[in-house]
Amino acid sequence: MWQRGWWQERIEAAWARRSVAWRMGVRRTGKTVLCRSLPDVECFDCERPSVRRVPEDPESTLARSDSRRVVLDEIRRLDRPAELLEIAADQFPGVKLIATDESDHQDLVDAYRAKDVLESFRLERRRSFQRLLELLLVQSSGIFA
Repeated sequence: MWQRGWWQERIEAAWARRSVAWRMGVRRTGKTVLCRSLPDVECFDCERPSVRRVPEDPESTLARSDSRRVVLDEIRRLDRPAELLEIAADQFPGVKLIATDESDHQDLVDAYRAKDVLESFRLERRRSFQRLLELLLVQSSGIFA
């Protein structure tokens, strides 16, 4: 398996700051392979129907996790992904969790507009992020309007 040291270091650094990390990107770019290459992780493929039942009782799933490092791959397939992430962050800070998902430009705009996402994950340097997004919107020639 190809080692992606730089990305692995980024994820480890994110976990050092917060217990929940997010890796999103376009399809077929190696998000799943990257997360599975992390040492000592337990992977949940949310495209599988049996895994989609995890949100029914997230506390039990996180409490009995064999690993203290969990990957939720393709998290958008779950019914209530934000609730699961919030429970993980608030109730299980010792569990390091990374969620993966596909993204496109509209997803970024939608996430920005959902202010509760910003508040739930305590985005640091919020003003800088807002300025960056405003710059992207201005330079996009109306593509996001």
